[in-house]
Amino acid sequence: MLLLTMNEWVGPGDRYPSDQPQPAGSERIIAVATRLPFVQALERVRAYEAAYNAHYRLAVNLRLLTVCPIPETDDELLESLQVEIVEKLAQTAADFA
Repeated sequence: MLLLTMNEWVGPGDRYPSDQPQPAGSERIIAVATRLPFVQALERVRAYEAAYNAHYRLAVNLRLLTVCPIPETDDELLESLQVEIVEKLAQTAADFA
């Protein structure tokens, strides 16, 4: 299992109306865990980012900070600690509906 930490920026995206005041973006560090191979996990994270940006007026931009192996851990425990599971991330804009 892998634990990835990322910098998440959320702010006005391409779909945000230009005639409305632009809100300030926000940043935070997030953690995601996966049982997938590293490259496949990154592809799913990028698909999530594209799906989010296609669905919402605000855009998300994720930047990888660290990757480390962790022991096999129950999803519920990880999620209770605010760790997202890569395999559960939305992959299309319709997944957010």
